[in-house]
This record gives sequence, C-alpha cells and structure tokens, in this order.
Amino acid sequence: MIRVVTLRKDLYSIRRFIEEDETICVINPDDGSLSNLHQLDGHPGVIFHRISGARFDDWDLQLATHFEIQGHRLINRPHILKLLRSKLDQALFFQKNNIPHPDWLAFRERYLDQDKNKKFIQKCKNGFVLKLERGNQGIGVNYYADLNQLNQMLETLWALGDQRFVISPFLKIKKECRLLVIGKNLSSCLERIPVLGGFKSNFHQEGHAKVSKPSPLMEQLSLKCHHLLGLDYASYDFVETQDGQTYLLEINPVTGFEQVEKVAKINVAKALLALAKKS
Repeated sequence: MIRVVTLRKDLYSIRRFIEEDETICVINPDDGSLSNLHQLDGHPGVIFHRISGARFDDWDLQLATHFEIQGHRLINRPHILKLLRSKLDQALFFQKNNIPHPDWLAFRERYLDQDKNKKFIQKCKNGFVLKLERGNQGIGVNYYADLNQLNQMLETLWALGDQRFVISPFLKIKKECRLLVIGKNLSSCLERIPVLGGFKSNFHQEGHAKVSKPSPLMEQLSLKCHHLLGLDYASYDFVETQDGQTYLLEINPVTGFEQVEKVAKINVAKALLALAKKS
C-alpha cells in the first residue's frame, strides 16, 4: 500500500496522486498520536511525506521516523528531510561539499555590524536578501536595498527572539532554472521567470516558466547532490548571474509539481508512484 502524509488533501499534488491511484491512503499527522505500541494497519508499505516549509516543530518528521522504524519505506528519508528543511543547514551542506552557492551570513546579534562584517557587506552592493529558515514558495524571502533597511528588520527579529534567518547578497540574475530529478535521472528543466517588477519567480508568487535545457554544470551539480543525499526525488533551484556565475540556491525534497506538469506536459505523479512501487 502507498500512503501519503499531508496536512491538506486538497493540494494539487495530493489530488494528482489520488487520480493516478485511488487506493492511496492519506494521513494527516495532526490527527494522530505516537506510541511504540502504535502500528499502521496492514503490511509495511511505501510512504510519501508531503509536508514542507514553515513548521512550529518537527512533529510531522517524528511521525515519519516512527513509520520508518516500523519497517515502512519512506520516499526521501526523514533525516534528510529535516536537514533540507533548514536553509542554514543547506548552506552548510553546500559549503562542505564544494557546491557553488551564494555567499551567506547567519548570526544572533542585534543588527549587522559594519566593522565585523565588512567583507560580507562589500559583496552586497546591490542589496540584501533575507531568507527565513523555514519559508517556502517564496514566503519569508525579502529584499532590502541598503544596510539601514536591513537592520531595521534585524532589530525587530532580535526583539521578537526569532533570528532563524540567512542573509545573502542580492544577485543580478540572467536566468533561473528548476531541475527535477526522479530516481537517478533528470526529468525536466524549467526556466522560471519572475512577475514583472518583482524578483521572486516562484509559481505561488505568480512567476511564469518555460521548458528549457539546463547547462551541463546545473545537471552535474543536481545529480551530485542527489547522490550525496540519497534522495529519491527532488527539485534543484539554480541561477545564472549576469557576470557568468552559476549557483545552486536550494534543494526541495518535497517539491510541488503543478507547474512542471502543466508547462512541460509530463506526468510527474505517475512517475513518482512508479518509483514508489519499485521500492
């Protein structure tokens, strides 16, 4: 049996899974409880964990770990989902494995001190991008034109006691691409285009997309990360800057696929279920 863990049964991806296989069982983690005495009905099966982004805690991943201990096969293992849920942990993974990623800074002080962070600030001549640790779909990502604007927000976050963020230089982007890898193969590449006057190209921020061919470096880096992390499927967000640099911005192990199905005309839900049935 294939089960899907989600908070919302009405999401596009969940509806598509059910369209492809009506026998799928949907589990809402907020409706359940955990105990070493609890067992899912039936034989161990395959579970898709389809929860991402901002969460109060990791209850959903603890539930997924519980299923894994019981012998169920998780499509993308819980400890990898936990690592990739944090933008800071992703930045550290990129640093450790020599994956090109924009310069970044995280700290717990009241504001960004010019003397202590002179080298980083010099790289932010076009402005700053502040990303909350657990935002997704472009939510929690904000642009600040200068240090004074940024420090006003940083002081607010310090006063609230919530400094879970990463700061990066604002990049002048020539091209932004999302690559989807399923199993061991590159499935698609979309060039993502931000809404006019904005800088976010996310589908849920009204960004557009078209089918594109990835550069050899983008394909190489996505497959390298896929192998290092042992992922079953994921999307990889890249940018090419106007000065010729390629950076991997983010890995999405619980990626949405509405845009890629509609634009690239491929059946992602069917491919993911086929992957699950081979497990």
